[in-house]
Amino acid sequence: MPFLKNILPAAVIIIFWAGGLLAQSTSQDQTSQRFKGWSVATLFSHGKVIKHTPNFKPEIKGPSNALELNFSKQTDGKKDWQQIFHYPSPGIAIGYTNYGNQAVLGSGIWLMPNMDIPLLQGKQLSLNFRVGCGIAFLSKHYDYVTNPENNVIASTVNNITSLSMAGKWQIASQVTLMAGGSLTHFSTGAVRTPNLGINISAWSVGVGFQPVPRDRSTFIKKTLPAAAKKILLTVNTGIGFQEQLPAKGPMYHVYVFQFSVGKMITRWNKLSVGTMGTYKEAANSFIKHQEIYPDHYFANSCAVAGFIQDNILLGFTGISISAGYNFYKPSPLEYGFYQKLGVPVYFPALGNKKNSQFSVGVYVTAGEFTADYVSVDAGFQF
Repeated sequence: MPFLKNILPAAVIIIFWAGGLLAQSTSQDQTSQRFKGWSVATLFSHGKVIKHTPNFKPEIKGPSNALELNFSKQTDGKKDWQQIFHYPSPGIAIGYTNYGNQAVLGSGIWLMPNMDIPLLQGKQLSLNFRVGCGIAFLSKHYDYVTNPENNVIASTVNNITSLSMAGKWQIASQVTLMAGGSLTHFSTGAVRTPNLGINISAWSVGVGFQPVPRDRSTFIKKTLPAAAKKILLTVNTGIGFQEQLPAKGPMYHVYVFQFSVGKMITRWNKLSVGTMGTYKEAANSFIKHQEIYPDHYFANSCAVAGFIQDNILLGFTGISISAGYNFYKPSPLEYGFYQKLGVPVYFPALGNKKNSQFSVGVYVTAGEFTADYVSVDAGFQF
């Protein structure tokens, strides 16, 4: 890969050159303290696209390589959630990925906000978990005439979601080496079809530079209040979007209503159980055209599920993970077991003393691990 061989050394040189300028500026001008805690890192990943279903048509001819540049800032504990998560580093990464089949799958560029969380922390060594979610632009997607083999990506604009684990070695006060593994997903979330998605398993190596490091002895440490013991009730409603085959077909809405009962297990974690009801316009259309049911189209286009949900809280935002089962599902377009992953924003921050709060978020619901629809949900907790 001549491209990566040329770009990777250049990225490393840029990091150290820029870092040197910032460090020099710091010694001359105290105003550069605004760079304190900021870091820039370059990361090279090498892996392969996983054919996660027999329906995956494109041939994977070679490895998948990625190069990213990540800008982040280590927190110091000013907010309670920062101390709870061992002073994580929120950041934003820009990157490039090829998928091992340039003719059919092409390549992608992406922008991904992320959060790097220390799991184990020593003086020089640490083990970190990173989660990221953003937007990706892919050069190749399904087309009935020009690219019929690509049944995994439906449009240029896609979601990118990445989970990674890395070991970090601080070889100098400003320089960190890192190595680890990741799983990255690209898809439209079934907003457009066909949408099997691209999953990449990879290992990675990188180097980071922090021109003005934070002294860990200055991190804020205080006694945090206990989690609220009150039982919390939450009502959510949302609207989803999905496209049914054939490709380039009409866009249908999914209407979502959800009720849950939960409790703060810790200051950073809320566990809930509940029920979710959905009505799918696509199911209504399918039932009518296929004459599956003679009447009661609305009732037969609905589904009712029970679920368990875990909310990981990061101040005013978080990660919501649900798993459930539709015990009422007369439509053949409905799944039994489903999963729901989202990023809600809370007003005020969930976990504070005030229990009443409003939330809004973007969620991807999958049926048996295949994306079904993307929704925007709003909720109220009391």
